[in-house]
Amino acid sequence: MPIRARALRSIRRARLAAAATTALVLCSVAGARPGFPGAEGFAANATGGRGGDVYHVTTLADDPNHVIPGSLFYGLYEKHVPGSGTVPGVGRTIVFDVGGTIYLGNNTLDLKNIKNVTIAGQTAPSPITIVGNTVQITSSSGKETSNIILQHVAIRKGLDNSGDALSIKGSGNTHTIMVDHVSGSWSEDEVISVGGSTNRANNVTVQYSTMSEALTSGHQYGALIRNNQDARISYNRNLFSNNASRNPRPGSYLGTVLDFEFQNNVVYNWSDRAGYTGGASQSQPENVNMNFSGNYMIAGPSTVGGPTTAGGTPVTGARRNTLFTKDASNAPVNLQVYQEGNMIDWSAGASRDGQDIGWTGFANWNGTTSSAFPMTDRSGAPFNYPTAGSVDPADVAYAKIVGGVGAWPWARTATDQRLISELQNYGGVAAQSTPNATEWNALVNQPMTTRPAGWDTDQDGMPNWWETLRGFNPAAADNNTLTTDGYTRLEKYLHFLSAQANWGVDADGVWSQYMNWRGMRPDNTDSSAGFGAVTTAPRTITVDIPVSIAAMSFGGAHAYTLTGPGPITLDVFAGTTTLEATSGSHTIAAPLVLADNAEVTVAGGSNLAITGELTAAGKTITKKGDGLLAVSNVRADALNIVAGQVRVIASGTPAASAGTSVMKSLSIPAGSQLDLTNNALVIDYTTLGSLLSDTRARVSDGRLTSSVADADHGIGYADNATLGLTEFAGQAVDSTSLLVRYTRLGDANVDGVVNIGDFSLLAASFNQPGSWQAGDFNHDGSVNIADFSLLASNFNQSALGRPAGLHAGGSAVPEPAFSLLLFPITMLLRRMR
Repeated sequence: MPIRARALRSIRRARLAAAATTALVLCSVAGARPGFPGAEGFAANATGGRGGDVYHVTTLADDPNHVIPGSLFYGLYEKHVPGSGTVPGVGRTIVFDVGGTIYLGNNTLDLKNIKNVTIAGQTAPSPITIVGNTVQITSSSGKETSNIILQHVAIRKGLDNSGDALSIKGSGNTHTIMVDHVSGSWSEDEVISVGGSTNRANNVTVQYSTMSEALTSGHQYGALIRNNQDARISYNRNLFSNNASRNPRPGSYLGTVLDFEFQNNVVYNWSDRAGYTGGASQSQPENVNMNFSGNYMIAGPSTVGGPTTAGGTPVTGARRNTLFTKDASNAPVNLQVYQEGNMIDWSAGASRDGQDIGWTGFANWNGTTSSAFPMTDRSGAPFNYPTAGSVDPADVAYAKIVGGVGAWPWARTATDQRLISELQNYGGVAAQSTPNATEWNALVNQPMTTRPAGWDTDQDGMPNWWETLRGFNPAAADNNTLTTDGYTRLEKYLHFLSAQANWGVDADGVWSQYMNWRGMRPDNTDSSAGFGAVTTAPRTITVDIPVSIAAMSFGGAHAYTLTGPGPITLDVFAGTTTLEATSGSHTIAAPLVLADNAEVTVAGGSNLAITGELTAAGKTITKKGDGLLAVSNVRADALNIVAGQVRVIASGTPAASAGTSVMKSLSIPAGSQLDLTNNALVIDYTTLGSLLSDTRARVSDGRLTSSVADADHGIGYADNATLGLTEFAGQAVDSTSLLVRYTRLGDANVDGVVNIGDFSLLAASFNQPGSWQAGDFNHDGSVNIADFSLLASNFNQSALGRPAGLHAGGSAVPEPAFSLLLFPITMLLRRMR
């Protein structure tokens, strides 16, 4: 039978096999919750250590014999993992109490014959980097390695065993493997590979990871995805940079079928073929079905034109504008490709001006010449893989990768910083033979960091501070308690760490732009947004989209201003949100919504101003730290000022509606302060109790004050149960409202004017104990001649500072009433003798 006929029959078999296996996968995937937010591809449903125990890494020791409790080796050993060896249980989550470099000696680090394990590098106090040898996720013949999540670690192998940095394979049953946010580099074969000629792995996802700077002569490759069994593999949202080729190299052994998803990746600065399949020396055909979608290919300074060789075999010279090549020079390749939305930037320079050139970017190589990609290999519709319907445009994928790829994108190490800078600025060298010497030396000499004592009292993987904020008990191990969205409490903590993001550019910008962030753009209730010391001048960030985040922080000497339209919603799945300023003076002018109780911490010497609309109905705001929090108003269930000062920003007119605060409870302990400036406050109490005397004490000792008050002004207060108002300072009030405002001394009924009505209140309580409402304008607890003097000095004056009867026409109302006061005053003075 001619080769072409055999190939067509193989294609049909491959298509049928792909359809059957895809249907099985979709039955299990459809409607299922991903293993964590953002999980994609064929391993999206990997749950890792959910429901298992928590193992703490407390040493960075190389422990190939698995004899040192607290080492990563010990925690991953088959005989020590619950449910895998002899230990009862269902799995394990590995957290790190130490950070730094794990230097492998003569042995690989193996995740072997274990099930249901999460390795959570995001929990470390500083980045975890594994150097010196290969990390393997593998299985022995007749055994199983499955349901593994490996997150937020760097694997930078270096010169040692001629192997990969990370290899996912096994002669047994290796499946359901999620590799997320792993920084891979300096391998001596491929950087992150799946399978092998005698190995296999199935249902694997590699996402948001880097495969960069593979080493050694002639074999500096990104990824080999080639199994000896039918397999389903996803490589989504990764960065391939400074490799010779195999970005990627999908294929199969023994006539098996690979269903391969290569979506939203960035491939930069290849020196040979960018990606290809085929060219193998084996006699069996390779069968590959592939969705190749939304990728951004960028020819770099090492992507030269003209003829070249790969292992002595000539290849096409059109490397700068070829995305993927079918190498039909040796064994048959039954290839079906669906491609859409791919861009290639072949022009030199830092500007991203790629084009979608469609099938022109795909080539066929027959061993001597390059030609157009075969029509029979082009699929008109995407394969029904898990993320086929969620392809980002290539430029969006590029932006997300610049912002969010790698082990610790929110605080990148020197190597990842350099690789991203090279990508953005047209730098870097492909086909290197040794690691970057400065970076390597820094890694191998990296000091170990350690969590402080008392970080996690109950050893459940969640720190005390986080559990306390969420309303959990830090003394009770409740890591496996399910939350309302089906994840465990420990998983929610891991999600929170993974979703950290920091403003990453020294410029003004918009929130929605992924490249402005270091970390995944913060826009969900697991995420946090940080604005730190990366700027050299004041910067304005426009919140151009509505965002919901769990926490926000500011720091640095240069001011940040967040403007609308927004809004920014602080929202967490349980407990309390946080807003923090550790240094500097910063402003939130965008609308701010508190969906949960909020803890606002402003460090001493720092200022945080919320000048936009603050919505906090039914919530408690707790102010901590010795610094200043300035707000336009506070309308919340409660305001607790634990430390420092809260200042209500002065309004255009005293007690204007916009500046009036409303709450049910107010706490101002000694050493803290509420500054109303020229505004008003309503406290809707349940029981009056000691509220009047507490308010007098607060005003008297300066805890409740006005920084704009002069000798004639101050803070007045009254119980509306006796005043009977329905509106006060623009807010509805009732008989259980305490009314507080900046006003003239002598304004007993807090209507903003000192007049005969105030004198009547004073006269009724003269020479008796009383509150402001009774005439105690100096807050000494009694109504006497001193208070009358204050009233008299401000009589017929308003809080505005002009005569109370002054109308638009400018004429003052006569004051005959004042003369009527003389007789009562005389009588009062006589009684005092």
